[in-house]
Amino acid sequence: MRIDVLTLFPEMFIGPLTESMIKRAIEKKIIDIYVHDLKLYTSDKHRKCDDYPYGGGEGMVLKVEPFWRCVNEVVPKSNKRREQQEKERWGLCYTYVCAWKTFHSAGRYATI
Repeated sequence: MRIDVLTLFPEMFIGPLTESMIKRAIEKKIIDIYVHDLKLYTSDKHRKCDDYPYGGGEGMVLKVEPFWRCVNEVVPKSNKRREQQEKERWGLCYTYVCAWKTFHSAGRYATI
């Protein structure tokens, strides 16, 4: 299982991910956890992710652009890896499932 964490503070996850059951799951290759720093996906020289709330008022909100760029980079990697794992795990059965999904989504029902 792949888990991607999008955060402004990636160092904050070092402790929890290197202890206890999560550490053992990572070592046994049960899960893969990737921590992504949103500041790396900003476009300004100060790596600013904060924005002001619409309509004024107190507080800060996060810009959508860094999230958008990060998700667009992370999701294809996740999908490719998952497809590869499924192919290795299920082999030929994977092809049948994909064929069924194709027929099903086209409005046709196939008997496999």
